[in-house]
Amino acid sequence: MLFEWSPSGNKNADRVAAAQTLRTMIAAHPFTAGEKLNMIAHSHGGNVALAASHLGLAHRIDNLITLNKPTLLREAYQPGRNIESFYNISAAKDWIQWAASDKKMMVNFAMDGNAVNHTIDTSASNIKPHAALIWDDTFREVWWEWFQDQQRTRSTREAR
Repeated sequence: MLFEWSPSGNKNADRVAAAQTLRTMIAAHPFTAGEKLNMIAHSHGGNVALAASHLGLAHRIDNLITLNKPTLLREAYQPGRNIESFYNISAAKDWIQWAASDKKMMVNFAMDGNAVNHTIDTSASNIKPHAALIWDDTFREVWWEWFQDQQRTRSTREAR
């Protein structure tokens, strides 16, 4: 499934409305027994997914991957209990992520204390850092391989 939303700026009301729509979309999906819900969200889409996790989703989020998610400190943008694994991936020197974050004065504005964090240097891309993790095939493959490594490590640890 693809969920698209159009914010009218950096507004909480837009993210909350989108979270409610995402909740409805998940509730309407005919999940089969054992089917996983994995989400990849870019920018404030990550905050939309986090906000949705507090709205009584009909299905657990097995993996949430956020790309260049601005860090918002409100409770609504902390992960709900129904997120099993949360990965936050950021491009180094993403000033859009910084500008939209509540943590502007902090060095670690791109880090989320509730997630497994990873930063990628996208300076070799012709695409600006905020978009490179999505639109540059090379860097999309870099973070995807990192995520796969995280999954393999987790599976090995759980098998012990």
